[in-house]
Amino acid sequence: MATITEPGIYDLTNEEYHADPCEPMSLSASGAKQLIQSCPARFIYDRTHSRGVNRNFDIGTASHLMVLEPEKFDSSVSIVEAEDWRKATSRDEADRAREEGLIPLLRKEIDSLQAARTRLWEEPLARMALTGGDAEKSLFWQDEGTGIWCRIRPDYIPKGGKRLFDYKTAISASPDDFGKAIYRNGYHQQAAWYLDGYAAVTGDRPDEFWFIVQEKTPPYLVAFYRMDPLSIEIGRVLNRKAIGIFKWCLEHDEWPGYVPEIGEKARFFDTQPPAWLVREYEEEMEQ
Repeated sequence: MATITEPGIYDLTNEEYHADPCEPMSLSASGAKQLIQSCPARFIYDRTHSRGVNRNFDIGTASHLMVLEPEKFDSSVSIVEAEDWRKATSRDEADRAREEGLIPLLRKEIDSLQAARTRLWEEPLARMALTGGDAEKSLFWQDEGTGIWCRIRPDYIPKGGKRLFDYKTAISASPDDFGKAIYRNGYHQQAAWYLDGYAAVTGDRPDEFWFIVQEKTPPYLVAFYRMDPLSIEIGRVLNRKAIGIFKWCLEHDEWPGYVPEIGEKARFFDTQPPAWLVREYEEEMEQ
């Protein structure tokens, strides 16, 4: 595939997008989250090493195809006629499918994905959100402050681009569980990254970013979450920090591990008690 040298919206396959067609490399939302939550050494290792077989990744990719690009589902999936993956014959068949660029799925997994899609389309808000727009477009731009290449692949862009939608499957779609997952998994960074990226490429900033969350098991419950402005702003600040880390690492060709500050000499952390422990200590002292 040719190297991308101009900002814009491109029709790429999922594989082409994740292969990163920019030189020397570009930063995605997941990469920005990893630089903040982990360290550059982990980021660059994962970039340069195969992640191997990941059944959760297979199911997630197939789920997105079923919901967002159903016309591509049959040509992207290989059905393995087995009850489970315990037998060597089924695992060998899965390996052959992957060699052909296909996603190996058990029949019952496909049935589950179809049932989940049926349940999702029973929601009027889901039908409205995921109809009449564009799914899985790849957008590339150069960050104005640093010049580094960045990229996004929004799950769905409705006609007019006034809001962006991201479809996620989860063990629980409840407000309590997914509310915690937003900040644990850096979804507020993702929201800010996508809104800013879309604006950088098109010149128009979407008004909102939504998560459509569906549980992985029957009855495949669905919940909708509109990201609030403060969470997005916090995510934007973290993204600017990630971009700064990425730029430093590229310029110095160094990818440090866990250090207090990138580029500084200090190699250790000072511990600090959590707020709840301080409160307990102060209460005990008062007594």
